[in-house]
Amino acid sequence: MSLASSALGAYRWTGSLKETSIRQLYERCQRIRLTGNLRLQQGDQSLDLTWIGGEPIENEGDQGTRSLPLWTNGEFVVEQRIPDWKGRLTQGVELSGSLRAGQITAIYKLCADNQLSSDVELLRTSGETAQVRFTLGKAESAIIAGQPESAIAAMSKLNGWVEGTFRVVMRPAFGDEKAAEAPVFKAQTGAQFDVTGAADISKGNVDWPGSGPTPSSPPRAAAPTSNPPRSAGAGSNPPKPSSSSSNPAVSNSSSAIPPRLAQTLIKAPAPAGLMPPSSGPTMPMSSITKEQLADAKAADAKLADAKAAKSNSMLMIVSVVVIMLCLGGIAAAFFLR
Repeated sequence: MSLASSALGAYRWTGSLKETSIRQLYERCQRIRLTGNLRLQQGDQSLDLTWIGGEPIENEGDQGTRSLPLWTNGEFVVEQRIPDWKGRLTQGVELSGSLRAGQITAIYKLCADNQLSSDVELLRTSGETAQVRFTLGKAESAIIAGQPESAIAAMSKLNGWVEGTFRVVMRPAFGDEKAAEAPVFKAQTGAQFDVTGAADISKGNVDWPGSGPTPSSPPRAAAPTSNPPRSAGAGSNPPKPSSSSSNPAVSNSSSAIPPRLAQTLIKAPAPAGLMPPSSGPTMPMSSITKEQLADAKAADAKLADAKAAKSNSMLMIVSVVVIMLCLGGIAAAFFLR
């Protein structure tokens, strides 16, 4: 089942950076917890950024978010996209398929991990229907067979639905209906705004729009960011158990997205084994340098060597004790003769 082409415009936002500043654009993407693509273009220069749950994702060495303050002219295009079970963005805004064991948990996790505002439609082979609404990744309400249910009770009941079909549809963020918004990740001051990419702060402050002169045209960006291989997360981000498109019950990806909540609920206690929803804004992604990674590996190697040496020492002591006991037994037997 696909959306009508006329409705797809509500999933797309275009405009000019002269009318909407790069700061306003960036913060709007954070507030709606954008999952999709952002493209900036001026002449033959362009920059593409992949967003997951309101965070721009870029690989090590990419300069995407660092160059954002220099974009004062040009056009922008923001498009919502739904991720697949491995965390990679698809070309559409909905997922559908057949129900199977563990499918409901996988759907809840997909929406929570990517902070989706989406509607889930379920149809059982017996003819029963159910709908679950997610807002910014939280299971907000549910209806089963026409009866309202709490989100936590719905998940418990729907886990038994292993035959039938499902459909997950993102709600448009740019249509006539006002989209749900959350706080930006950090409090903003002055003309600066937070970019969550791996910026090198050791080189000093960045000249943000309004804080000083900037070039009239942006520099050519490094290679556009591709959909990142997910690991965790995040993620999320941010990582996770492996999965495949044929078995979405176990969700994982190799992207650098930090892992988020397996399920979050509004005005309801979290089920056993799952963390409660966060009451504050999501924190920015953190990064690690190659030197820090090398130091960590070296420390792990030293610890492993120390454990091995200790194990060898214990083995030698035990061997000596056994030999002494054997010799004592032989001597005793000799004298008893």
